[in-house]
Amino acid sequence: MHLTTRNAAARLGVSESTVKRMCDEGILGSIRTSGGHRRILSESLEQWIESQRVAAAAAFQPGPEGELTPQWVADCLLAGKVDDLVPPLRQQVEDHQSSVGVLDGLIAPALWTVGSLWRTGRIDVYQEHLATRNAQEVIQRIRVPSRNWIRRDSEPKAIGGVPPSEHHDVASSMIEIVLREQGWDARSLGQDLPTESFVAAVANEQPDLVWLSSTIEQDTEATIGWAKQIRSTLKSHQRMVVGGQGMTPAIRRAIEFEFAGDSLAHLAKFASGFRQEWIDRETEFSN
Repeated sequence: MHLTTRNAAARLGVSESTVKRMCDEGILGSIRTSGGHRRILSESLEQWIESQRVAAAAAFQPGPEGELTPQWVADCLLAGKVDDLVPPLRQQVEDHQSSVGVLDGLIAPALWTVGSLWRTGRIDVYQEHLATRNAQEVIQRIRVPSRNWIRRDSEPKAIGGVPPSEHHDVASSMIEIVLREQGWDARSLGQDLPTESFVAAVANEQPDLVWLSSTIEQDTEATIGWAKQIRSTLKSHQRMVVGGQGMTPAIRRAIEFEFAGDSLAHLAKFASGFRQEWIDRETEFSN
């Protein structure tokens, strides 16, 4: 049995361009019709799905009793056990006076395994949505309690968000928290935001830093166009950072930015250094 790229994309929960790339890279088997159209071998598709299911199970094995693991976090998110999650995760944050370790080491991989379960058909999309909403609640409840979250003119400003077609902004929320912990006045613009509204936010808020986050591989050209339009509004002193699996190498090669990170720890280090540059510049201007 053969599938169109559209049907294969729907089965995997990815874009058609991603399916085509997977075919070009030999990940999925495909043939060409007499008219030049691509058809995906259903057996190849199901084999790949099964390989991802096995990989997800192997990557997140529960640890010893009492040990925090991404699998336990994912299980709690899926079961709605937010109150079970918050105390031990908050303790980790308080011990280190930073959310970065918990977000990078537990929340992000837990969300990855939830997404993998959905993509491989082991949970329904509503369960994935509920787990993501639970994660949003968790990260808001465990952030550093001693941090003053009120806006201050003495802090550099940052805003950011996700592509218009991306319906989750939990990664953007995590970036907001990490930046705030680094002394930034940071605000995530949320999900389902039209590009023109994002551009308006940049013009009105005049941030020192703009972040673009994408966790899902979507239409490459559309994402490039979105990023370029936002970039075109920035002034010379403003910086743009990008991150997430959706910001593929092809997209990064096509756009201009100052920093691309593979983890929140990388972002925190960059943000700390850029904040010091901002302080030095403001101090010089005031003298």
